Amino acid sequence: MTAPAVSIRTPRDSCESSKLCQYLDPSTLLTKRSKLTPGHQFETVSDTRVVYFPTAFNGALRLFVDGVNDSAPTKGPELFKKNTWLGRVVAESGCNSASFINDDVLAITGGCPTLILARSGDEFSQINFPGYLTGGELQSSRGGRRFAFFRTRGKEKPPGITYLELCVYDLAEHKIVFGAVASPPPQHKLGFAVSPDGSLFALQVDGLLRVWRLDWLP
Repeated sequence: MTAPAVSIRTPRDSCESSKLCQYLDPSTLLTKRSKLTPGHQFETVSDTRVVYFPTAFNGALRLFVDGVNDSAPTKGPELFKKNTWLGRVVAESGCNSASFINDDVLAITGGCPTLILARSGDEFSQINFPGYLTGGELQSSRGGRRFAFFRTRGKEKPPGITYLELCVYDLAEHKIVFGAVASPPPQHKLGFAVSPDGSLFALQVDGLLRVWRLDWLP
């Protein structure tokens, strides 16, 4: 990549020292309740939980959780306890962001050579990409069966990125079902998305938009 002006949107955007979380009723879009939480470096939301990384912490990723439904309080502020296997895996991964793929699966990635798919309790799967670094932005289909992410060569840093690959992962098949290299790499804009039914993948690199039809979903 020859220009430093590339805009790759990630969920890691610095917030103020505190943040007001407002929850909307999906049927009316009216505010249900509000809660003042510590400032977030990023946050991701499912139907029942808000997961965030406080700005007060540096270094290893520490995820905090707040329940959207007052009748189902969380067991504690931290999503993964330090003394659990999953907590240690996340802390040692080097990843810097997290995104809900669906209500049950949280993907932990960004700036690391791995992709961690965390489910309820300590159940998780870890997908390693030796020699690569994953990006922090994910785009998923409806229900989250398929989701897209990008990865770069591990030794390359902005603005010197010369290789950027977009991948579509299928949770049911446990594998990458599609890949496309953004060539040449974007100079100004990168955008990508999976269609709601998971059958199409769209990639925008600067002013060029391409769409692929993916393998049939069984």
